[in-house]
Amino acid sequence: MAHDMITEQYIHDQIYALTVECNMCLPVKEWFMYVKESTVNNKNPLWLGYSDSNGMLSISGIFVGTEHYSLLDQVIRHELAHFAVGVHEGHNKIWKHHAELFGVHSDATFAAPVDILIKMFKYVVMVHTESGEYFYSLQRRKMKRDLNKR
Repeated sequence: MAHDMITEQYIHDQIYALTVECNMCLPVKEWFMYVKESTVNNKNPLWLGYSDSNGMLSISGIFVGTEHYSLLDQVIRHELAHFAVGVHEGHNKIWKHHAELFGVHSDATFAAPVDILIKMFKYVVMVHTESGEYFYSLQRRKMKRDLNKR
């Protein structure tokens, strides 16, 4: 059975559902900060998710129209771990502990499918070796633009 494509509403619903799930691991009242607002950002293809110290959780619009449910799940969990410890912690040991607690797989950040990478980067050069390994060379986009124009 084929999945429906991801929509902006689905992203917002998942942010809520995963916040409730992560609350079961560590009560939100013990988090460094709360998610005050969430947004789907179609202007900046340089990241998949972003959290700021004002309580904004932003997910890239790159996901809209795709079926990358697992990656979206991991990105939201990753960002919720930032809320739990505070964005000032970056990706240190404290954050990694909470990310693991929230179900983030250690390699999830680098598991973006090719169609996502193409939207994020100006150039994507991929080499597939005989041994089955993939190597990537990526050049980030320098300008903000509407992802829906691609």
